[in-house]
Amino acid sequence: MSGTLSNVLEFLTAEFHSGKAYRSLNVSRSMLSGTFNKIDDIPIGRHPLVSMLMKGAYVAKPPMPKYNNTWDPDQVLNHLKSVENSKVKLIGLSRKLVTLLALATLSRSAEIASIRLDSIKFSRDSVVFSLGKPTKTQRGVALRSLLIKRLPEINLDPVDCLQCYVSSTAPLRDQSNNNILLIGAVKPHGPVSSATVGRWIKQSLSESGIDTQYFSAHSTRSAASSKAAAAGVPVESIMQAAQWSRESTFSKHYRRDLTVPLNVQDAVFQSG
Repeated sequence: MSGTLSNVLEFLTAEFHSGKAYRSLNVSRSMLSGTFNKIDDIPIGRHPLVSMLMKGAYVAKPPMPKYNNTWDPDQVLNHLKSVENSKVKLIGLSRKLVTLLALATLSRSAEIASIRLDSIKFSRDSVVFSLGKPTKTQRGVALRSLLIKRLPEINLDPVDCLQCYVSSTAPLRDQSNNNILLIGAVKPHGPVSSATVGRWIKQSLSESGIDTQYFSAHSTRSAASSKAAAAGVPVESIMQAAQWSRESTFSKHYRRDLTVPLNVQDAVFQSG
């Protein structure tokens, strides 16, 4: 559980030359720093020579965003508009619901998968619900609650879609799945994982004509937030909706050119 400074420098250098990205090098550095003994009374990951090596790796191969552009949410919304909530099969309704929730709330697949059924409260104008576990960036505070307001276009209204889903799945509920919103479309109808939610979103994107060989389910955060920014939504509102603590996170990793009132949901669901 120990190594020399030369061992660490040689290992990180070899990782860099093998093609590893800067982020991967940082993971390795953190692992070594938490495992190996201190050198010169300094954690090995903070040693000046290790820090210099990491700075050099950053300059030589700076972190790049996954996407250089993004897709237009209108393309997906136009497809979802043709899917009638009351007539589609449960699997289709499931895919539509998670895609609308992802676009309306800028939430990750894991967050959508954690929505608790007993937290959902419908009103005339909106719905409020809570996540069942902390978000990726949440530390030491209450679980996040989300509010989505009703939209006039019923086939694009996340609230109506959610109501149809709750009603459609009610006969399939028992003690094994009664505490979570999203359940499998086939027996035994157990709670679904974040991977399943991501797969459902990708299927909706693919059916809408989005290249899912390039864009993942997570790209909904980039597409929706970019459209909101292009529509004039203040960056502070977008950051709050997406739970980003720094504007640089949005600017560097999510905001992309988009060829196409001021509230994130309004902007996203407003046709270009």
